Amino acid sequence: MNRLSLKILLIILVIIAACQDDEAPTTPPDPDPINLEFTGVQMTDANGTPIGCYNGDCMDDWTNISLTTDELTYLAFDHNIPNANPELGEAQMYPIYPNPMGNTGNMGIAFETTGRLIFKMVVIDTMGNAFITHVSETQSGFNNIQLSYEVFEGLERKTIYRMYYAFYDVTSAPVYTGYGDFGICEEDFNPNPQDCFE
Repeated sequence: MNRLSLKILLIILVIIAACQDDEAPTTPPDPDPINLEFTGVQMTDANGTPIGCYNGDCMDDWTNISLTTDELTYLAFDHNIPNANPELGEAQMYPIYPNPMGNTGNMGIAFETTGRLIFKMVVIDTMGNAFITHVSETQSGFNNIQLSYEVFEGLERKTIYRMYYAFYDVTSAPVYTGYGDFGICEEDFNPNPQDCFE
């Protein structure tokens, strides 16, 4: 390679390097947002009696199943309650009622425990955003929590949400965990509950 060719090659490399320095660094693309799919809603009437399953299999809803590490993260908020005195015990969750709930109605959460436990729940949407959290101490035996429609005012109607729940005993270990999906109607009462999801 002669001197002229070598000089031309060096000039080209300097120009290329200078152009690259002038370019703004490329930013990596944003990660895809989480997009959960909630299928299989266990529908219930005003007394909690199951009245069918909407959009898939709902066999795992409101049962005791293992949650993933990511799912347990939603329940990682503090559950210390002043003067609470949890004991060793077991729990059993029942399907929430009614599901879907009316636009201005209450939602009932019912469960049984064999001792005083700490009950925690969180409601999330399909993007993984947490909207509602609740923590309380249970009583031994049958328990019923009524959440008024004001709690759900900020949630979209005709949309499926997921509730994660866990019961903790005196050791702070979860003894019963799971989830259930639910919806809210645009009306107070709908004779065809599946319409509340469509």
